[in-house]
Parts: sequence; structure tokens; C-alpha cells
Amino acid sequence: MRLARLRRLAAAACGHGAGGPGLRFFGELDIERPHVSGNSMGGAIGLELARRGAVASVSAISPAGFWTPAERRFCQASLGSLANMPHALRPALLAASGTRAGRNALFWQTFGWPTRMPAEEAPRILLGAWASPALGPALAAFDDYTFAAADQLDGAIPLTIAWGIHDRLLPCRTQSPRARAMLPRARHLSLGAGHVPFFDDPRAVAEAIRSSAV
Repeated sequence: MRLARLRRLAAAACGHGAGGPGLRFFGELDIERPHVSGNSMGGAIGLELARRGAVASVSAISPAGFWTPAERRFCQASLGSLANMPHALRPALLAASGTRAGRNALFWQTFGWPTRMPAEEAPRILLGAWASPALGPALAAFDDYTFAAADQLDGAIPLTIAWGIHDRLLPCRTQSPRARAMLPRARHLSLGAGHVPFFDDPRAVAEAIRSSAV
């Protein structure tokens, strides 16, 4: 992978994994102004860290916040339906996620090609979402967030905004143009991928991050 010569640290955002390090993460690891990359809410966090002067560069992939109120509510409802899935239905969904047809049906909004996801990864995603106590509150917190005051960081550090052209959660056709208008000095890229691009086109994602950080 083309990121091999970079020192990489992965942090799970609140509501997206086993733990959330918060803004103290860099200090706890004695890291000064790293290069950061994030997807969706993670992309928005990266941009806000840039606003604080806490990072050297940001590559934000389909970042949250460039939405209208209606688009935000659509995102919240889409992900909320997963978080609030009735317990009685969960075994059937786990079984379906092990099939190609099931992955297409369950993950069409978030992945451009759900069948490129390894079969064993799909149930992990579902179980992680259902087990997270913070996913619901994180989605509710979107009510208070829209990206604004772009002049505070446009041109201050290298920014890369990459959007999957097959993103069906935060649609590229409407939200990427807003990002381009608000951050004209950022580098804007289009990926042949969905909202979560890492299985759709891992080489393109790795190159977008690497080229932003060097």
C-alpha cells in the first residue's frame, strides 16, 4: 500500500467503533500537528481541527457538514434506521450480510460496490453499529453542525476534499459543489467510489491521503 512509509495511527470517532479519543488524542500521544484524514463525520472533525490550527494537513473524504437541512435529516434518518434496527430483525440481517445480494441491499447507500466488501466485514459493521452506545447521540449532534466560516481555514494549510461520485448518503452532485465553492483553494478530487470508499477503490483513497500528507 502506498501509505507504507508514513507512520499511521487510526482513531475511532465517537459512535464509530470501540472508543472515541476526543481532541486530547494528539496530546496523549505527544503528537504535534499531524497530517489527518477522515471520512464522513471524521472528515468534518479533520476540518475543524484545521480551524484550530491543530494539524498540518487534512484529507477529508465525503465530509459531513456541507448539507442542507433536508440532506442532513436524510443522512440522520438513513443511519438512524440502522442504529435503531429492532432486535428481532438483527439475526436475519446478519445472515443476509453474508451473501452478495444481502450486502447490496444493506449497504447500497454507503458503499458504491457493496460486494467488494469482504463477506466477513459486513457483520462486523452491523454488530459494531448496534453495540455502539454513542451512534444515536452522534447522529443527533448533527442537528447543531453545518460547515461554516470557511475563510478561517481556506488556504491556511493544505486541504484535500475527496468525494465519491457514487455517494448516496451525502450525494456528491449537491454537496461537493458546495465544498468547492466554500473552499476554493483546497484540492478537490472525485473518487470512483461510494460514501465509504475504502473497499470500493482502496488504491485511489490511499493515493489521495498520501499526496495530501507529503
